[in-house]
Amino acid sequence: MRWNADDFAMLLKENVDALSIAVPEQALPRTFSDAIEITRTLGIDYIWIDSLCIIQDDEDDWRRETAIMEHIYGGSYVNLAASSATSVHGGCWVSNNETHNAFRTKVKVGDDELVREIRDDAFYDRAVWDSHLATRAWALQEKLLSPRNLHLGDRGAIWECRSTIANEDLPDGFTQNLGSGLLRKTRSLQYLQQWWADVVRLFTKADLTYARDKLPALSGIARHVHSQKGGQYLAGLWRDERIEAQLCWRVDEPRLRPTIGRAPSWSWASVDGPVSYAPTQSGICEDEYAHVVDARVTPLAGDVFSELTGGVLHISCAGFLRGHVVDCDNVIVSGDDETFHCPVFLDTLDESYLSPDITVYLLPLIGGKQGSIVRRDGGQFEPKLILGMVLRATRDNPREFRRIGAFRCEQAQVLETSVENDLYHGFTQRLERYGKEVGRLLCASPVQETEHCSETFGITIV
Repeated sequence: MRWNADDFAMLLKENVDALSIAVPEQALPRTFSDAIEITRTLGIDYIWIDSLCIIQDDEDDWRRETAIMEHIYGGSYVNLAASSATSVHGGCWVSNNETHNAFRTKVKVGDDELVREIRDDAFYDRAVWDSHLATRAWALQEKLLSPRNLHLGDRGAIWECRSTIANEDLPDGFTQNLGSGLLRKTRSLQYLQQWWADVVRLFTKADLTYARDKLPALSGIARHVHSQKGGQYLAGLWRDERIEAQLCWRVDEPRLRPTIGRAPSWSWASVDGPVSYAPTQSGICEDEYAHVVDARVTPLAGDVFSELTGGVLHISCAGFLRGHVVDCDNVIVSGDDETFHCPVFLDTLDESYLSPDITVYLLPLIGGKQGSIVRRDGGQFEPKLILGMVLRATRDNPREFRRIGAFRCEQAQVLETSVENDLYHGFTQRLERYGKEVGRLLCASPVQETEHCSETFGITIV
């Protein structure tokens, strides 16, 4: 990771030779000193500290070391996490709040005397995911790649590995899994897809000192997942049978657009703020409105897992709708009939879109059943939804687009709502009426005829 200049020793070009001989003990901040003491107590001979092992002002060394984070942390014995320290001077040992999180006790059930575990199920989340360390994006892959973690903070010491979680109250471990995020060794595609969606959610909630580190800070995890499942890695997304669903990500708390371009607009890595993936259960992906035909990213230094200079998607689709943004939550869809408001989730806080003179396009990607069966008008049905991207043409090419948001139209699940007033039906009816007309205007010619659609259109998104 990159560190800000601070009043502690860090490895620089000018002191490589000196620090290769010895690091002055008085120059070490408290957290580093504590970590070294713990390492010695555990009988371990070596410790890796990023700021002392990566030359902080050498881009080439930084890229070399970043590219092997999977092996550095994945090959470690244990990762020491100073969970509550707000700086390198905070130390690993933070005073415990004296609150007990769990205990075992004997209870009598009928004639039997049993041992029962009494515990706070949320303590792990509060101690780990809600800690100060969890606000640092680089720290996520350190935790998830390591085979073991020793969390040290204001809730005491917590041991975590792939088989158990233990703390000072129950040092021999909890009897149930409390939701550790460590990656299990599996090649189950469904598990890896859901695990990656959880990683993206946690990662995008955290902060980076340097905005350009968005993809490098996740590169170790991405390489590890690639070693498990293969596939093409595309700026935080995976080219598999559900990439169209991945493209429906949304920003839950939009922020200003970053001043630097670090990823193509169709990648969540291009923006800031917590990101949620679209649900991926099979029913939601049963209706395919578009298909990714080709996808490429351009790496800055030859590494597709790290910094990028751009990327492009070529998509074949059934059609579009066009309209204009009226507020941060709605697009009015153009048409000859009554006004239709489509709920949207804009990627950034950009008021320049809020104009009737700026045309945006709604590109549906996937749709299908949400899974739950509810009653309406005395019957049963499976509510449906449709998901897609909000696009705007680039200045250079009217047939080339950038993503500016996502949309989601659901079928109402309340008894008194008529089918005609459903957002889902409202969207699909207008797509059937206007989708191909807009497609012909945007595209020079239809792309192909398919079994399910007599006419499809090609679109490029950068």
